[in-house]
Amino acid sequence: MAELQQQQQQQEEEPVIQYRCIAMNKTDIRKRCKKAIHKNSNLFCTIHNKKNPALVAIGPLADNNMNDIWNSTRFIDEETYTIENDQAFIDYERKKEEDERIYRETILQEVIEKEQRLASITTCKVCLDNELLNGDLIRCTNADCDNKHLVCVDCMKGHIDSLISNGMAGTICIFDKSDKCKGEYSSEIIENVLTLTNPEIKDKWTELVHIGEITKMASICDDYVICPLCCKWGCIFEIPAGVMINFYIPCGGCSRSWCNVCKRPAHEGRTCYKLEFLNEESREKRCDIIDHMIQEIVTKSLTHCCSTCGCSYIKEEGCNLMICPKCDSMSCYLCNMKLYYKNNTKYWHFAGHELSDADAQCRLWNNDAGDGKVNQGNLEFNQKAIETELMKFTKANHPGNVGELICERIIHTFVKDAEYKKIVTIFTDMLKLFKGIRVK
Repeated sequence: MAELQQQQQQQEEEPVIQYRCIAMNKTDIRKRCKKAIHKNSNLFCTIHNKKNPALVAIGPLADNNMNDIWNSTRFIDEETYTIENDQAFIDYERKKEEDERIYRETILQEVIEKEQRLASITTCKVCLDNELLNGDLIRCTNADCDNKHLVCVDCMKGHIDSLISNGMAGTICIFDKSDKCKGEYSSEIIENVLTLTNPEIKDKWTELVHIGEITKMASICDDYVICPLCCKWGCIFEIPAGVMINFYIPCGGCSRSWCNVCKRPAHEGRTCYKLEFLNEESREKRCDIIDHMIQEIVTKSLTHCCSTCGCSYIKEEGCNLMICPKCDSMSCYLCNMKLYYKNNTKYWHFAGHELSDADAQCRLWNNDAGDGKVNQGNLEFNQKAIETELMKFTKANHPGNVGELICERIIHTFVKDAEYKKIVTIFTDMLKLFKGIRVK
């Protein structure tokens, strides 16, 4: 009995242990209390309101009456609560810290072991040269002993040359397309490899990096335009709503100006398709100029220029949602509008699609969906686009002999192509009309 009284006296003399936590909401403190409950169902816990020291809850915190205590207590969000004599909660926090320490040590050990295994690799994965020093091999950020994404300096130089020849300057791992490793090479590694190449390659790489930066800006900002003459400079250019005139934008890179409509050098005082010949120019010379313009019109009508980076490509099949093979940005083949994900869909821009906006106008397909004639629909769309632009070109140079000469060159260009028989017929009739008007 005396022993029991002595133990009780010692417990009373022990200082009260306070453990304070910030509860952002009711759920947080409820979780913390219940963790203590599961450790010791007989735990007594006193919860005090910091602003009001009055006792708000006391009793054995068992699962069966926790909700009753909680519901009868008024708490305010973002208040500070004190949990006294909660040894189970303190033990839980200590165990949590110990678990975190063990986890950090485990991760560190795994990193060390991975580095040791990688250090044993002496083979380039590209050329398979196995007599190299590990320190001479270049690795991507996600290289491991499974993918072995380590390459020699010579293969890395070849990779850089290949990127430059394709007009790109990227740091993505050589094997990312095949292995999907998502690894990259640091700028320091690229710089070290470039120092081993000639200055021209280094300058070209720097130039392409700059182009990549302005391309990235164009993908972010809808009104950002890149000079089509040098592709090395860009600016934000917003055309006022409702304005239908040509603007000539001066380039801060090449010091030339370009037309925002036809993307050719500025041509003040005349339309995009208006030709001006000197009197002394021969018919042969004029035919060469017109043939070049016709070819340019056909190419422009058949190719889609990415509205972000300006990369050109031809669409012969598929829908009108275009994904650039160079910068991966999305655009509409019909109106060239930059597209992006909205409400978790990329089809909001196209009329008729189940996820399209109410005011969408552009068609997703150039034919009736499901009729099995996707290629035919695209062909007819391209032919119509060529016909429309050639008509603009011809009318811009009429009246006069130039309009007649353009009709003759259009007929000469397409007369042997059965797919463009309709265009030949249209411009044959137009040539007769022009000659009839001139005779009158």
